[in-house]
Amino acid sequence: MSRWPSGTSSGTTSPPRRPWGSSTASTAPCSSTGRLRIASAGHLSPLLLTAGHAEFLPVAPSRMLGAPPAPAPALEWAGVLPVGPTLVLFTDGLVESRAADIDAGLAHLLAAAEAADTSDPDELCDRLLADRTGLHRADDIALLALTRTA
Repeated sequence: MSRWPSGTSSGTTSPPRRPWGSSTASTAPCSSTGRLRIASAGHLSPLLLTAGHAEFLPVAPSRMLGAPPAPAPALEWAGVLPVGPTLVLFTDGLVESRAADIDAGLAHLLAAAEAADTSDPDELCDRLLADRTGLHRADDIALLALTRTA
């Protein structure tokens, strides 16, 4: 079990690469303890925003739903969401662009989250969407932000 925000990304800001397309991420938060389990079926790693610092959690993606069975069961990431930080789950439409590599989009998302200057989930989503989507986006986007308040 990991505890974050300290030391979870091993000094890296890049999430694990997904070997297959996007599909589903599943979370199971416990509101009283903040314990959180995340499994990913091809999604990019969630972002954690803590006091103006953004990092990707080390969630290893598995095969997307409907793909041939994986040789081993999907791995789950487990940790504790402390009071205050905001967890952001998103689809690839938020960071992918035909004009740039996905790594550039991920780096831009980290910078936009840090520059948003808020951990309020509604306001953070509005600012990230405004920053990342502009007037037109070629792909669909799903965005979810969770902040534990007590």
